[in-house]
Amino acid sequence: MTIAQDFEYFEERFGKPTSFAAASEDVLQRLAKHVPGVMIEYWQKFGFSTFLDGYFQLVNPEDYAVPLTEWIKGTEFEGKDTYHVFSRTCFGDLRVWGEITGRDFHLDILLDALIIRKKNDAAGIAAGKANVLGEDAFFDLDPKPGDLRDRLLRAAQQRLGSLGADQIYGFSPALQLGGEIDAANLKIVLAASHLTVLAGLSEKPVIGMDGLAKRAFGSGADESLDEAFKKL
Repeated sequence: MTIAQDFEYFEERFGKPTSFAAASEDVLQRLAKHVPGVMIEYWQKFGFSTFLDGYFQLVNPEDYAVPLTEWIKGTEFEGKDTYHVFSRTCFGDLRVWGEITGRDFHLDILLDALIIRKKNDAAGIAAGKANVLGEDAFFDLDPKPGDLRDRLLRAAQQRLGSLGADQIYGFSPALQLGGEIDAANLKIVLAASHLTVLAGLSEKPVIGMDGLAKRAFGSGADESLDEAFKKL
């Protein structure tokens, strides 16, 4: 009997893998000590595969331990919990699971920031709901058709071709060095090593909803937070 409740919905929402890569049992046995059982079941079924024409990939957390460590170094997340990357986008955005806090933050490459959630999953995990929350985490991965990331992906695929399993589209020059968010500035790079380099260039700001609104409209903007987020 499986723990997972929404395998069918996952396939309905994201489709079959664009590229399938099985997750080995020895890796899953090591990961089982650190993440909810439901996450192991998703990796068993769907592997470390890409979806939505390469937009996101379920990944082996072990492959992203170094860049994640570098990104949280010196931030409020360093030493707070033991975190594991469970998925990444084709641009290097990382979705992260904390053993105590669950979904506490994620890395947004285009914003060059760690985006903190308004409320993490610590209370639910402590109450025995880790599997429910862990499964929910797999459904927060897709872009909205026509949004910036979707447009960048289509343009990058047309110009550069598809990505390999360990590759992402990275900006050159890097955004931290004054590069612009433009599909013409994208190139194919190795994911883990590129993200590690970016961590050394970034000030690694930690921002929440208020910070996102201020980035969009400036500190003197008149829009309320709710109205601001309707426009993001």
